Amino acid sequence: MPSAATSHQPPPTAPGALPLLGHSLRLVRDPLPFVGGLREQGELVRIRVGTRPALVVCHPSLVHEVLVTQAHRFEKGGIIFEHLKPVSGNGLFTVEEPDHLRHRRLMQPAFTKPAIAAYTQIMAEEAHRLSEAVGRAGTADIKAATRPAVARILLRSIFPTMPPERVLHFLRCLDTVFAGVFARIVLPVDFLHELPLPRNVRYQRALEQSWATATSIVAEARAAQRSGAHGAGLLPEFMRAGAGVGTDAGTGAAAGADTDRRAQAGTGAGSNADADTNTNTGTGTGTGTGKNPAPGTGFTDTQLRDQVMSLLLAGSENAATVVALACHHLAHDPRVERLLHAEVDSLPATPDAGLVASLPYTARVATEILRLYPPVWCIDRRAQENFTLAGHRFPAGTDVIVSPYLLHHDPELFPDPEHFLPERWEPGRTSERARAAFIPFGAGNRKCIGDAFGMAEATVLLAVLTRSWRLRPAPGARVRVLARAPLAARGVVMRVEKRTEVPADRGQ
Repeated sequence: MPSAATSHQPPPTAPGALPLLGHSLRLVRDPLPFVGGLREQGELVRIRVGTRPALVVCHPSLVHEVLVTQAHRFEKGGIIFEHLKPVSGNGLFTVEEPDHLRHRRLMQPAFTKPAIAAYTQIMAEEAHRLSEAVGRAGTADIKAATRPAVARILLRSIFPTMPPERVLHFLRCLDTVFAGVFARIVLPVDFLHELPLPRNVRYQRALEQSWATATSIVAEARAAQRSGAHGAGLLPEFMRAGAGVGTDAGTGAAAGADTDRRAQAGTGAGSNADADTNTNTGTGTGTGTGKNPAPGTGFTDTQLRDQVMSLLLAGSENAATVVALACHHLAHDPRVERLLHAEVDSLPATPDAGLVASLPYTARVATEILRLYPPVWCIDRRAQENFTLAGHRFPAGTDVIVSPYLLHHDPELFPDPEHFLPERWEPGRTSERARAAFIPFGAGNRKCIGDAFGMAEATVLLAVLTRSWRLRPAPGARVRVLARAPLAARGVVMRVEKRTEVPADRGQ
């Protein structure tokens, strides 16, 4: 347990800092080993990113204080946040209080368990499309093949009538945006990123085109609404939210109150980490009282644009990374692969809303990948007032960093942490302390609102893909996990072999 007594000694500083650069070179060259190794320095460790100091919280109970019990003292802010704000505007990911609470309540009903189940058909259709494409290819980069499927699921779920040809263009823009954001985070020297260098020009152009995509999505949805169309999808739901149209206030309030209770009880990560329930927990977020906003207090078009941009940024990469790295690990673990095949072989030919609930082992595989490779590997906060942590006193304005990657690879929480072991998520196998430290989607009232959607998406894609095909590493393939914004996989190139043991009456 961390010390509660007041300490007059400052927390240690991580070794290897350079003048002016601080620890930026370490964060560029080997960010995950650097961050993961900070726990050996202490429960609180100071680092410098460029010339800017930050405090890294390494102990799980202290992380809980920052994200949950003392969350009111910490607002989203810091080096990471500052460079994400221009990319997502005032979307839910970056909007500050009190607007965050109001926006979350407006969006909450669209991410409840029944709402997500309604998108299962879209997920299954795109999963079959992906399966057919990789089967035809014979050899495929699984991450590259899965990303368009993930983007189509998201775009069809946001606004179903959006033309699918925009998907690939948007993904290309997003790759450039993510690279630019990471460069600005690890080397926060503004004038370098304002020079008219090719990479800076590419970043600005890609960012402008991404914003244009989000703007056009909202404009088309608003035009459809004015024409009298009341379409399905997340965006029409957001447009109706708070306007007293098409939103079941009772259901929304009940969902909000249910998630409030989970958030007030802890991080919400415990239930999310249980693969038997993680796709059936609603949002798992917590929104204060759970009350719906009054009619007439809905989103403006600018706010809708920012929400669309946040959803596209957060949801177009992560599930594809989970599926690709799951396929990579399955190819090297025949025992786990056999157990997963046994489960997916029982799938019905026509999926229904209960599809995800029928895949508990597949969900455990996805959960274990999220433990090994959390998409958001660092989370930052900025202290809004003076605070005390582990007996140390810090002033308002202190930048605080929490690393899900560090926690997920702590051997005291997860024995043999580098070992891929989906069974650790069986009920009773992992301690409550470890489950509370499992935070791939964050924790507290800032936990990702789309956590259950993302888990359902990854589970369905993985199940359908592995149902027909056995995937094996292609000769010369070199898998790399890159700590970018967010964590990404590259080089997951695999041979696609038809499974001969699939029951004949199941088809593809």
